[in-house]
Amino acid sequence: MFPVPPRTPSVEILDAGVSAADAEESLRDIEWVHRFLGGRLVLRLGFLRFLMSLGLPRLRILDLGSGTGHTGLDLESQLRRRGIEARVVGLDRLIAHIRLAPRETSVAADAFRLPFADGSFDVLYSTLFLHHFSPEEVSSLLSESARVARLAVAAFDVKRSYAALGLVTAAGSLFFKSKISLLDGKASVRQAYLASELQSVAAQALPGCRVDSAGPLALRLLWRKTASE
Repeated sequence: MFPVPPRTPSVEILDAGVSAADAEESLRDIEWVHRFLGGRLVLRLGFLRFLMSLGLPRLRILDLGSGTGHTGLDLESQLRRRGIEARVVGLDRLIAHIRLAPRETSVAADAFRLPFADGSFDVLYSTLFLHHFSPEEVSSLLSESARVARLAVAAFDVKRSYAALGLVTAAGSLFFKSKISLLDGKASVRQAYLASELQSVAAQALPGCRVDSAGPLALRLLWRKTASE
């Protein structure tokens, strides 16, 4: 068992609110992380098969903490190639983030009080989102996600480790355009969960959910609603 840093919660700079220009610069760095540090591969390998297993020709999906909406666009494209028509709607509480998404694809709202009726979307998912919240907040967030999801809930996040911290520090120092991204990236890793921690937090909100590794530096949470729920 490799040693891991203690979980250190903090408020990341981008979440606290920055200028529109600073937000855009940092969010573009997050897109870079998704493309080149494995996030896109994790979603394609860890999520597409799960979505296809639902057996539906069309899917309505909600992306929590969507930022610029880049993961949703990628998912739509990948599902379309596999014969599934998908509509991904992004949700983010900050207008500075939503304005960077394609028009009519995102909504500004609170993920803890989703402005949708029960079962409004087939699937709810998030990427690099859960680590921002305390265990109690994660449980509340997942409960609200389960209410709005007709079929399933999924989440993908960085796994707390010295390896992830080193990678973010090195890659961020070399490639990030924004200093905010480097500081927030390191803060993200330090407050991220381990699989066992997230499993424990999610168990009550999503009975029977599975949390496991999605590669050496990432976690995957998958939950499929049963007929009785």
